[in-house]
Amino acid sequence: MTRLLLAVLVLLAAVVSCSTTKAADPTIVNTRAGAVRGHIDDQVRVFTGIPYAAPPVGPRRFTEPAPMSPWTDTRDATGPGVECPQPGHESDLTQTEDCLVLNVTVPRHTQGKVPVLVWIHGGAFIAGNGSGYDARKLAAQGGIAVVTINYRLGTLGFLASLGLSDVIGNYGLLDQEAALRWVRDNIADFGGDPERVTIGGQSAGGVSVCDLMTAPKAAGLFRSAILESAPCQAQAAVSSAARDSAAYAADVGCPAGSGNAACLRALPVDALRDSPQFSGIGLPVSPVTGTPELPMPPLDAFTSGFSSAVPVLIGSNANEATVFEAQQYQGKPAPGTAEDYRSVLESKYGERVAELGRRYPLPAFGGNVLAALAAIDTDNSYACPTLGMAEALARRSAVYAYEFADPAAPVEQQYQGAPLPLGASHGSELGYLFDMSKPLNQESAALSAQMIAYWAQFVKTGDPNVEGQPEWPKYAPGGAFQRLAPPMPKPAEGFAGTHQCGYWR
Repeated sequence: MTRLLLAVLVLLAAVVSCSTTKAADPTIVNTRAGAVRGHIDDQVRVFTGIPYAAPPVGPRRFTEPAPMSPWTDTRDATGPGVECPQPGHESDLTQTEDCLVLNVTVPRHTQGKVPVLVWIHGGAFIAGNGSGYDARKLAAQGGIAVVTINYRLGTLGFLASLGLSDVIGNYGLLDQEAALRWVRDNIADFGGDPERVTIGGQSAGGVSVCDLMTAPKAAGLFRSAILESAPCQAQAAVSSAARDSAAYAADVGCPAGSGNAACLRALPVDALRDSPQFSGIGLPVSPVTGTPELPMPPLDAFTSGFSSAVPVLIGSNANEATVFEAQQYQGKPAPGTAEDYRSVLESKYGERVAELGRRYPLPAFGGNVLAALAAIDTDNSYACPTLGMAEALARRSAVYAYEFADPAAPVEQQYQGAPLPLGASHGSELGYLFDMSKPLNQESAALSAQMIAYWAQFVKTGDPNVEGQPEWPKYAPGGAFQRLAPPMPKPAEGFAGTHQCGYWR
């Protein structure tokens, strides 16, 4: 009996020892592929650069992502991460084809599994990375887990040459789906709830969310969606994408024929940094519709009911296009006269120049030609498509619509002194949700806290309304958008009229 008691005590001591070790080192998490060691502070645990798929290199270039091979040692997940190959080098991250990694930020102190936001970066499908979105504030204040991801970009992500593999383009979209499957299989070990996953993104990341709501393989991998400034009309049809991709392949020395695939896989990555130019979509490249991965354009799927019927938080910014006008005329003279205004309108809109001149008269913009042009592009490319999506989606599920309109939103350093007021421009809401090192004034900081509360509550419940915050009504066709601006968010009627959507639609 004494020996039996001694054996039991030894076993219990071993169990306690293992439990103590695990509790004493919350920086280590065991994923299905192997252990990772992250960073911890008093608010969050952060794990960076975790592979979610095999490196898409060599024979795996231009193929569907493959499962990650397991590793035996504990993998360091504290570094800055990497980014996928792209033109230029605006970040400090290393660019490499071995870029299918993600970052996990979870609250330091939680009870039970917390809901998860999977964030998809923007960048016109040719630029960006998941590491640029510091989610500490969103995770800690919101009480949610945040996963930011990389996916293949440009040529490597969307070249739609026929015969490269079993799929046509859409490699970047398939990467996003692989990341969602990783979240489903691994996030519980980090303290996240795989049954409560929201996908979200801004700009091209928002377009990706639209695509995932339509993609058959993504069904069931998320339960709600966030669309920020997402021009979801920007997809390429397979016929035109294949034509444009074939022309690109020929230009880089790989004409159509039996050796095309081998030629493209043998090229150095630097030969593929510039991307194809898909015709008529407003972006260089995009996911490709008319394929098994994306059977129809998302807007068609929304209106016909062939998309995931999940709660949606959707919106745009009041002055989306101002930053694009500032970019276009940075360092060169801007158009400044009524004649200049008419000339630019004629080149962009042809026979509609007279009607647009009446609807957007130059005196209404203080005579600033760029401000008038930005208003037109904001309404045509962002506000009115957002309204159309909200109306279509509201027929099948709960929709919460917003307009971000803080006139004091921080301006990127390179646009200080721009030839027009930027206001709430494209991407300016991101610094209110993520820590992007852009200081906010007191009122904007208060708005940031309110937006984090709204977004986190939506991730938790599919409804942004939270006690202590101004009510955010569910959207109904013709109804109010929540206006996110100091001194306090509030429902605002008349979005369609303000942005002249009767004309643009």
